[in-house]
Parts: sequence; structure tokens; C-alpha cells
Amino acid sequence: MTAPRGMRLYAKVVVCTFFWGGAFIAGRVVAQHLPPMTAAALRFSIAAVVLIGWIARSGGVQARLTIKQLALTAVLGLFGVFLYNVCFFGALARIPAGRASLFMALNPLMTAALGAIVFGETLTRTKWAAFAISVTGVVVILTQGRVTTAQGPLGTGDALMLCAPLCWAAYTLIGKRALTGMRPLLATTCAVLWGAAFLLCGAWTEYDRVQWSGIGLPTWLAVAYLGVFGTALSYAWWYDAVAALGSSRTAIFNNLVPLFAVVLSGIVLNESVAPSQIAGGTLVIAGVLLVNK
Repeated sequence: MTAPRGMRLYAKVVVCTFFWGGAFIAGRVVAQHLPPMTAAALRFSIAAVVLIGWIARSGGVQARLTIKQLALTAVLGLFGVFLYNVCFFGALARIPAGRASLFMALNPLMTAALGAIVFGETLTRTKWAAFAISVTGVVVILTQGRVTTAQGPLGTGDALMLCAPLCWAAYTLIGKRALTGMRPLLATTCAVLWGAAFLLCGAWTEYDRVQWSGIGLPTWLAVAYLGVFGTALSYAWWYDAVAALGSSRTAIFNNLVPLFAVVLSGIVLNESVAPSQIAGGTLVIAGVLLVNK
């Protein structure tokens, strides 16, 4: 990888994390007015249109996809689009954007854990220590710093947001295998098309719950942002990085998502940041840095 190309690649990944930080803000706005699968279906329908146009401008599909490639992209659509976004919008309907974003710092650790369980990658004692540190950080966030006195079950929003990075870890790891013989842009487009199809089927069950006339311009702008910047551009650039850097090295950049999201949620949504969030987030990120040292 030449230096200029490498710098452009790293810049793209950082911009991806900024867009995804903003996606928590936009998602919080959308989740107050639309049910989860309807919101996600709109997001990925827009993204599908943008990605199909992008492929057409770049020369179209050069070769017919194999059954295996179609199956892999369907699995990508299931985990990285359908399941992830049901968790994402479901969580943002219940908890603040800044709090939700902190859970995404677990993604690199979950990617490493899944890689060890499914693909036999080695986990050292240092990595196990990193898991323990990050889990402690999540507990601090969930209990708002009252670890020994916290009572009651885990909130639904928190539980959904814990599942989201697990889905994204699966998307990243499976994507590395799906990229064999496929351009990142094509793999992303196929995954988005599969995911949009799954979500549209689910959204049909929510149609009667939507008050379409009450949805204002800010919500539609947020949906457009999610479709174009938070999905089409970001998903394609992410797989560019996975193809060039590998899943683990790319996953570490997810650490920037909560940073951008917390800052943006304070500026745009006027959300406050609790000391327990800072402490817990620091522990989570410390564990991630340790596992990728």
C-alpha cells in the first residue's frame, strides 16, 4: 500500500466513524417518530438507490455472482443491516444517543472474541484481561457508577445496544470472507439490498402504527442523512478498509464512534454527559487498546 493511498484509506475510515457518530444523533431523532424496522427500511432503501447508482457509474457488475457469494451477502444483510438496525433504532427510542454510542466501543473486542470462537484466532492472557476491563466499563455505564448498589433488570434499550456491536462484529468478520473475489462496493450493495428486503418485510407489520402526517422535515432530513452518509458512503468505505487492513485492524477505528457521538449529542441534542459515562467509556476503550496493542 503506497503512502498516499494509505493516508486516503485511513482518512476514509475516520470519516466513516464521524458519519456513524452523527448517525446516533440522526437515529435518535428518527426513532422518536418511526418504529424500528420502518426507520431502518427507509434508511436502507435510500442507501440501496445511492449504491446502485454508484455501481452503474463505476462500470456496473463485471461478472455474475456465484450462489456462495449471494448466500454470504444475504448473511451480511441479515447481521449488518437487519438485526443491527433493529437493535440500533430500538435502543435509540429508549436511551440517549450518547449513552447508546458508548456500547459501540465493545465492537473490536467482540470482533476478536468471535474471531477466536468461529475462526480459531488466538486469544492471549492480555486479551482476556482486556475483555475483563471493558466488561467492567460496560457495567459502570449500565449501573451509572453504582456497581454495588444497582438494582433491577437491564433496561431494554441497553440490552438492544449490547446486541448491536455483536451484530456488527459478525458483519465485519463474515465480510472479510465475502470480499474474496468481490469488489467492496459490490459486496456492500448486495448486503444492503438483502437487508433492505428483510426490513421492508418487517416494516409492513408496523405500517398501521406510523403517523405519516405528523413526521416533520427534521425527521426526513435525518433519514436522508442516515441513508446517504451513515450507510451508502460509510458501508462502502468500511469494506475498502476491511479488504486492505483486515477485520481486526479496521475494527479498532470503531473507538472513534462514541467520541464523535458524545460530542455531537451534546452540541446537537443538548444531552449531558455523566461522570459514570466518562469513567465507563474510558475503561471500555482502555480494554480495546490493550487487545489491539
